[in-house]
Amino acid sequence: MSPGFPFIGDADDGYGNAMNAKRTTRGYAAAGFAGLLMEDQVAPKACGHTRNRRVIPRADAVARVRAACDERDEGPNGDIVIFARSDSRSAESLEEALWRVAAFADAGADALFIGAVRARTSYEHRSFWFRFSLSRQSGRLLPEPPRPRPS
Repeated sequence: MSPGFPFIGDADDGYGNAMNAKRTTRGYAAAGFAGLLMEDQVAPKACGHTRNRRVIPRADAVARVRAACDERDEGPNGDIVIFARSDSRSAESLEEALWRVAAFADAGADALFIGAVRARTSYEHRSFWFRFSLSRQSGRLLPEPPRPRPS
């Protein structure tokens, strides 16, 4: 039964390996979710704003996102939106987080999220949002917009 508006679900880490991520996507789509958010933390997960978070290896993280996207594309409920989140910014580095979300986009994710970006006005924030603003129509990364004007 749908509430009459789109809603997304927190799919944590897909609840296991890539096969489980595919099964999770199928279940969320069948339940009527408009989208799901999947992340790359090691289980058991920690709160997104705590220290000492750990992430799974790159290959495993990308495989889970790819499996979720494959289910979206091949399964009977092909309109679910896949949000892919990386917590590698705080676990490893900004560079690792940017690498991962780019790989998630290449794997088919519809939307990307990096956890623990430090400040709204920081280089990190602008770098993430401008470099990885995806155009679903063109399938290309959009160019960086002009820098904000000083006030």
